Formats: sequence, structure tokens, C-alpha cells
Amino acid sequence: MKTLVNAAMRRHRVSLIWFAIGLVFYGGSMMYVWKTLDLTMYEGIANSMSGLLQAFGGSGADITTPGGYLSTEYLGLMWVIIAGAAMVLYGARTIGGAVEDGTMELTMAQPVRRSVYFLAQVLYLAIADAILCIASFAPIYLLSGVVAFDIGFVAALKLAGMGFLFLLCVGLFSMAVSSFTRSASLPASIAGGLLGVMWVMSIMVQLVDGLDFLKYVSLFHYWDPAPIINSGAVDGVSCIVLLVVAAASTVVAYARFLWRDLA
Repeated sequence: MKTLVNAAMRRHRVSLIWFAIGLVFYGGSMMYVWKTLDLTMYEGIANSMSGLLQAFGGSGADITTPGGYLSTEYLGLMWVIIAGAAMVLYGARTIGGAVEDGTMELTMAQPVRRSVYFLAQVLYLAIADAILCIASFAPIYLLSGVVAFDIGFVAALKLAGMGFLFLLCVGLFSMAVSSFTRSASLPASIAGGLLGVMWVMSIMVQLVDGLDFLKYVSLFHYWDPAPIINSGAVDGVSCIVLLVVAAASTVVAYARFLWRDLA
């Protein structure tokens, strides 16, 4: 098990390091911008573009609050694109990608049970997810006291936990799609495309009346960092939905992996 997890980490260590560096830099930059921001001017811009900013930020929080600002400028969209792209890529390569490059056939030629291999890939996704979340949220927590607001350690843990759960859903869904294919590019395209559709639906909900029902089928609806940053409030329903999606994706991926041809 340990050998399989280490092998998966080694295959993607370079990209994971660069994704992490990018997230640290982006998060630190956003915190620095908040410190130098003219809130009066920013509030005027927010009032003139409130609908559009809410759509892109994925949150109805006041944009002049720390949570509203970080959600709009970073965590609501750009973080999902960067970290979500990483998890889509890693999930796509766990099964379909391994079949495509031949590593799956070589691995399963050894005395390794399919269940052990599958569990190792899930653990690998969880470790990659944890690294991305540390890179994403540690700068926010460590710099929060320097930039005139302090989200607190407990709130930071809640934020990281929800971020971890959201990214895990993305990675496991990509893995589930990958279990039906013989390549990494197809499941990555499908999972990435579906995330794009969900994002478009979240925008339509904000801008078009009568489309509120669409928000419930979008993962973006269940990732709302603003209340956590502002008050430490975590939506229990969102946690349950994300857990269900992660569990369902895992079951589908495992069931398909047990019966598929690995050559």
C-alpha cells in the first residue's frame, strides 16, 4: 500500500509542487491587496457591479468584508480553477491514465489486489488534496493578523476542511469517470467540462430570475467560504451533500474498477 501511494506521489510531485507554489503566491497576494485596499472606493465599485461580482464570487456576502472579498477575488472562482484543475488531472490519471501509460498493467502483474490498488489511489488523492489545501489556506490564516483581520484558528480549520471536502469531491468524481476510460485526457475533459457547466449555472442563478433550482445541482453552491471566514459558520447541509457526492463517486469508481479490463 505504502509503495503504491509513494509511486503515485512521485509521478506527480513536480506538478503538485508547482500547483502548491502558485496557490501560496496567489493567496499571499490577495491578502496583501486587502491590506492596501481603499475600502471606500472598493465599496463603490462593488455597489455598481454587485450582481456580476456576486455571480463570479459565488457568495452573497458583503464584498467589503474579509470573507466577501476573498470569496470574490480568490476562493469563489480562481481557487476552484487552480486547485480544481489539479484534482481533475490527478483523479483522471489514477485509473484511465494508468491504463494508457502502461503502469496499470505492470502494477497488476505483481501480487497486488485490485482493492489495495484502488485504496492506494484514494489515499494519494487525499494526500494531494491536503497539500493543496495547506498551500491555499495557510497563507490566509498566517497573514490574517497582519492585514487587520483575524479569522481565528478554528475558523481556518473549518475553511480548510470544507475546501478539502470540495476538492476531494472533484478528484473522486474525475476518478469515477476515469474508471470507464483508457486514457487520462477524456475523463479530465469530462470532469472539467461538467465543472464549467456548474459554474455557468451558478452565474445564471445570480443573474436570471426563476432559475434558483439550478443551484442545487452545482457543487459551487455548496462551497461558500465567506461565512466561514467572517463568522466561522459552516453549513451542515453543504457538508452532507459533499460527503454524499464523494462517497457515491468512490462507490462507482470501485465497482467499475473491479470488473474492467486493465490491459
